[in-house]
Amino acid sequence: MQSASVMDLGCGMGLTGTIAARLGARVLFADLETHPLLFAELNSLSNASQCRMRKVNWQSDRLHEGFDLILGADIIYDRSQWEFLEPFLRAHLAPGGGILLGEPGRSSGEEFEAWIVARGWGMRRFTQGMADIDKPIRLLELERLP
Repeated sequence: MQSASVMDLGCGMGLTGTIAARLGARVLFADLETHPLLFAELNSLSNASQCRMRKVNWQSDRLHEGFDLILGADIIYDRSQWEFLEPFLRAHLAPGGGILLGEPGRSSGEEFEAWIVARGWGMRRFTQGMADIDKPIRLLELERLP
């Protein structure tokens, strides 16, 4: 991941982006709300030179840059946002890049899988069971198909 460009979309506390920065990536922490960006900034202080924070609304913003990897933890729960999220992802994924979306086992996650594939994305699903959680955590790996 050395020198890869990464966007942590809907970053929340910025934990996934912070790990990417520690692995050598240049990370943009992006969230609609200001408070999560502050937490992400604090959590990534040890790698501050590799990190940027930006308030982003995927419904309307375009960043005019592409990313090698887009990370999103629990951002697909609201079906009404998918029509905005998909073009945002398409616009910001660099050629040859990938997307990793974490999803905590909601029924909307299952629906999203078929929905996104129908829009021309390649997808692989990985699941991880947790001892104290009924449903497995899903990790969806998306790529643009030619």
